[in-house]
Amino acid sequence: MKIEIWSDVMCPFCYIGKKHFEQALTQIPYQDKIEVEWKSYQLNPDLSKTEITSVDEYLIQAKGISQEQVSAMHNQLAEMGKPVGIDFQQQNSKVVNTGDAHRLIHFAQANGKGSEAEERLFKAYFTEGKNVADYEVLAELAEEIGLNKLVITTDDGSYKEKGFAIDFMKKDIEEHRVDMIFACGPLPMLRAVREYAIKENIPCQISLEEKMACGLGVCLGCAVKTAKSPKEAPEYWHVCKAGPVFQAKDVEIY
Repeated sequence: MKIEIWSDVMCPFCYIGKKHFEQALTQIPYQDKIEVEWKSYQLNPDLSKTEITSVDEYLIQAKGISQEQVSAMHNQLAEMGKPVGIDFQQQNSKVVNTGDAHRLIHFAQANGKGSEAEERLFKAYFTEGKNVADYEVLAELAEEIGLNKLVITTDDGSYKEKGFAIDFMKKDIEEHRVDMIFACGPLPMLRAVREYAIKENIPCQISLEEKMACGLGVCLGCAVKTAKSPKEAPEYWHVCKAGPVFQAKDVEIY
């Protein structure tokens, strides 16, 4: 059985729901046959990745309530968390864009640690007051759950390592042979990763972030050309239906 869960790491009721779900699983004799797949949604995708908003300020503005009401919400949430073992300290939470946190979850999920990543990010946000949009924080959390160390690069060296991500990837693979490459990001980088993976005969999956409109494969706005289709009669897949993750060898990237 496969169970899909849509969640955001800044959603307190998703955190509580996760705990109840895990408790329910312990009462099922075939829990080892259940596959859990974490899906992503954002409560507010318009939030900044760099500008931190206090949770009190955010709730007052977003919900139009008073400081007293916000404080009452924090207290109520803290009480709701106790029976399931959550130490809610939401008053210390940093409200930021959770997009990159979701990227980490999907990377972890591809490595069999999706639930561990979800749990660690919930705790970081609601209990520890960490900035889950900060790359260094995400790298630390990834290491804590047993994922490989995250290397952060910028092409001009303005932040962390200087160079392109593909160059550091190649170096790491030369030192530690890998069984699979997972990649997401700008198309030029994905094209370089695809070419390298094919050359080195390494299985590779890429996540395409084409703009989608209808979500049904009707408008053709997210079409991607298949790699083996003939030039005179090209075939296309739709990212919204067939993707967004593809085997790199199966699609063309321009």
